[in-house]
Amino acid sequence: MISLENSGNFVILFATMELTMETILELDEEAYCFLGGNVGKNNKKDELWKEAYKKCRLSTRHIQMAKDLGLHPRSLIKNIPNPKQKRKLPVRDWIKEMYRKRFKNRGKG
Repeated sequence: MISLENSGNFVILFATMELTMETILELDEEAYCFLGGNVGKNNKKDELWKEAYKKCRLSTRHIQMAKDLGLHPRSLIKNIPNPKQKRKLPVRDWIKEMYRKRFKNRGKG
């Protein structure tokens, strides 16, 4: 069961089950939450995730996918393609591609 709680400027997601690709895709694009973080304990890391969220133009589902993959927010920011780097995917597409490759058999029993 997934529930959203609005507290001021942030929307907090409470998940009581393992998120699957389908539930991640159902998340609201505009919700501004950072899943899997310890609120208050990791302020520096939360700030890095917020920075990656803004600089890389990511949605909450992309943040969750990156966390599932074990990526660090600095690696996302470092992989923002330069306009001259035509061969390099945008960060959000890069995350989607890696997530699909790693978890392609996740939903199959």
